[in-house]
Parts: sequence; structure tokens; C-alpha cells
Amino acid sequence: EKENTHNKVARHMSAETENPDDDDRRLCDEGGGGGGENKPSMHFIVQNVSKKHNIGTICRNCTAFDVTSMHLVGNAHYNVFGSHGSDAHVRIEHHPTLEECRETMKEKLKCAEILGVEITEESEDVSEYTFKGNTAFVLGNEGQGMTPQQKRICDGFVYIKQYGPGTASLNVAVASSIVMHEFAKYYTYTERERDGEKFIVADKPLSRKPKGVAVGPGWTPEDVRKERELKRTEYENDDDGVQHVIGWD
Repeated sequence: EKENTHNKVARHMSAETENPDDDDRRLCDEGGGGGGENKPSMHFIVQNVSKKHNIGTICRNCTAFDVTSMHLVGNAHYNVFGSHGSDAHVRIEHHPTLEECRETMKEKLKCAEILGVEITEESEDVSEYTFKGNTAFVLGNEGQGMTPQQKRICDGFVYIKQYGPGTASLNVAVASSIVMHEFAKYYTYTERERDGEKFIVADKPLSRKPKGVAVGPGWTPEDVRKERELKRTEYENDDDGVQHVIGWD
């Protein structure tokens, strides 16, 4: 049974491409960014989020609200537990540092602002915020919130009003979904078509990038081979046959 799992991983990661950017372009062309109508786009920067189910749920939120891209800073490995396969529809990129991520947001993605999702003295209510175009949002750690380094790359901050007495803050994935919804409403993103009591799910893109690893602009097919070997090693060293991905315990 364990050998079958190894083979399944190898088959998934054996596909390679000479032009990896095709995957990202296809995700953008299929409604990614601006509600499918070239409206202002939103991007989410994730660093220091420790619980694996939160990353997967944020991926699910991203595709539900047509977020153009999610960006992991620091560790490139992530766990898609909780995404229910929706991570295949999300453009996920990696940046070694927050400074490089900020440069990408400003220069490549033309973000007018980078906003931290945090409760600070200068934070503005996200439901009343006047957005200024393409926007990136920074999410903090589940328990400690945003670090000083994360705050330094931000142009401002938004927060979500609470009305009950029982908790000091929202779960990071829950908070991300509210912010995404507010941005999509602000720019009147087009609602996804429905079929009965569900929204219609698009065919899964045929991505040739390694699953569970965010890639940067320098990605090559050789990187896929290296990541495939890493995955095999992780499985071989795991006695219970359950995948453990580095960095998201």
C-alpha cells in the first residue's frame, strides 16, 4: 500500500514543462484577477502561518473570491490540507524575503497598496475602506499576529469589526475570507455561475509544478526533479505512510 502511494506521488510530479509560466498565465486568463473582467486584483501574502489547515483553507478562500495570487515568504513548502483540491486553481508564488515580495507586489503586480490585516491604532474598518486599485494583503501568525518586519512592508492596515465578547481575534483563514469578500464587493466582481445549491467548479488546470511547493520566477524543470526526490525521501522516512511537509506543522 505504501509503495502505491510512492508511485502516485512520482506520477504526479513527473510531468515537466519547458515554459512553466504557461500555468500562471492560464490561471489568470481563467478569471484570476479582477473578477474575470480586468478589474483591480487582490493578492495575499502569507508568512509565519503555522497550522496546516489554515493554509489549505486560505487557498480555498482565494479561489472562491477570485484572488489573483497567493505569495509565501520564507519557506516554500506548504500543506494543502483543507483546500479540498481548490489549491489547483490558485496561483502560488514563493519569495525568500518580505522585501523581495514587496518589490514584486509594487513593480510586477502594480499594487497601489500593501495592507496588513491587523488590529492596530491606525487600522481602518475593511468594510468602509476606500481601496485604490490592485491591492496586496498581509496575513499574520495565528497567535502572535503580524511581526514588525511584516508591518514595515505595509502601506496601511485594515481590521474586521467584532461585536461579541468571547474572542480577541478571528482565525486567520476566517479573517482572510472576510477581507477577500469585502474587496470583491467593492469592485463588484462578477458572481460565479450556480448549479442548484452549489457554485460551478471549473476543470482543474493541468499544472506541471510540484504540489505543495511554491515556486518563484526562476523555476525550472530541474527544480521539479529535485522536489520530487525530496517528496520521495519524506515518504520513505515516514513509517505511518502519512505525508509530512516541511515547515507547516
